[in-house]
Amino acid sequence: MPIISVSKRDFERSQPIPEGVYDAEIIAFTVGKPKSGADSMNYMPVFRIEIPGKHKEDYPEIKHTFNSAAPGFMTPFIAAKEGKTAKEIADDLGPGEAYSLDTDAYIRVRMKVKIKNELYDGRLVNKIDAFYNINDEIPF
Repeated sequence: MPIISVSKRDFERSQPIPEGVYDAEIIAFTVGKPKSGADSMNYMPVFRIEIPGKHKEDYPEIKHTFNSAAPGFMTPFIAAKEGKTAKEIADDLGPGEAYSLDTDAYIRVRMKVKIKNELYDGRLVNKIDAFYNINDEIPF
């Protein structure tokens, strides 16, 4: 019989992160087709969530998915990286211009993320509910 090794980190990874706002770092940014086979693309930054009292190697990771069919949902994420409001970014763009998001430029970017827990298939999973600039003071 084979022996399967399940590490402490594997067990910790399955536990929900308490809801709240955390500092995070984007450690990867992947692009791929959605499972649904839709004619669009998924853009998925992977965040390392900084949990007070844990060592960096034990920080959990959360992937967030944006879809090319709804790029407007990315505006709070872009604004958090740029340290501006979405309106300020829009005002900086000329008529007919678009913001160019280079996924490589987002790697190692730090920002604050608001984590909430949602029920999925009978278990709690971590979801990113909001994005803030790393220097923002969060009033709650």
